[in-house]
Amino acid sequence: MRRLFTSELLRARSRRLPWVLMIGATIGIVLGIGIGTLRSTPPDAAAPPPPRQYRLDLEACLSGEFLGPGDEVPPGFGSLEEFCNETVRPEFYGEPVDRIELRDLRSILESLGTIVVLVGVVIGASLAGADWSMGSMATLLTWEPRRALVLLVRVAVVVVAVLVMTMAAQVLFIALWRAGVAWRGSAASASPDWLGQVVGVAVRTSVIAAAFGVIAAALATIGRSSVAAIGILLGYLVAIEGFLSGLVEGSSRWLLVRAAAAVVSQRPVTVYRQDTYEPEVVLSVAGAGVLVAAYVAVLVLLAAAAFRARDVN
Repeated sequence: MRRLFTSELLRARSRRLPWVLMIGATIGIVLGIGIGTLRSTPPDAAAPPPPRQYRLDLEACLSGEFLGPGDEVPPGFGSLEEFCNETVRPEFYGEPVDRIELRDLRSILESLGTIVVLVGVVIGASLAGADWSMGSMATLLTWEPRRALVLLVRVAVVVVAVLVMTMAAQVLFIALWRAGVAWRGSAASASPDWLGQVVGVAVRTSVIAAAFGVIAAALATIGRSSVAAIGILLGYLVAIEGFLSGLVEGSSRWLLVRAAAAVVSQRPVTVYRQDTYEPEVVLSVAGAGVLVAAYVAVLVLLAAAAFRARDVN
């Protein structure tokens, strides 16, 4: 098993597509943050004091006037002060100040999570489907005929490859953003534990990207094609889940995209009831993690069954 795992790691490292993705991601991160930093308002160009309306709205929010029914803080916020600091911000009043802010790093990482997950999908589909398109699967099975072991090792390699690549890209993003803040930005409003928050988002995003990479690898094994795996997965996530979420009531608690977003953001899946328009939690964060794991397990089992039952040729 060790030789097989080493062989598959070397095979993954020799693939061009992962390296192309990493080079493209590095260039995009450097250019994007570089341009944003250069356009940022320097720290010495202090923004004018917030207007009186900002102070009035902040006081109203802190007194609970901005809360919904039941005077409860919305999900995802630890306190009323945290909710108000995010809802009533000085830049919402008067002339906006274009400045790179350390407090924005977590939300930006969460918004970039979709791209990171897509990278995991492409890597997983490519690593699992390459042998089928190149016709080298028969050679691999001649060397190691235990198909279940081959599939499990390939899944493990996909997990390792996706975790390493996505974490490396996100660590680079965090480091460059922090450098940009130190040069021409502001860290005044950042949370004291900002580093732990953004590292947590990065780790959770990479884990979800690895899960989607395994799903893509399973579909590539079933369809014997990288392109088919990417097409089927994206078609399901965009068309079928989008259709279900909009038309089938109660389907949100079973949708893979909603569950993945809940794991990354650590906010439960909520819907608004049609009769009272109050938010209702339909899937907790822990339940979302279990649902993602269930999707992965079912598709890997289906891939194993198809791999064992069908002839390679």
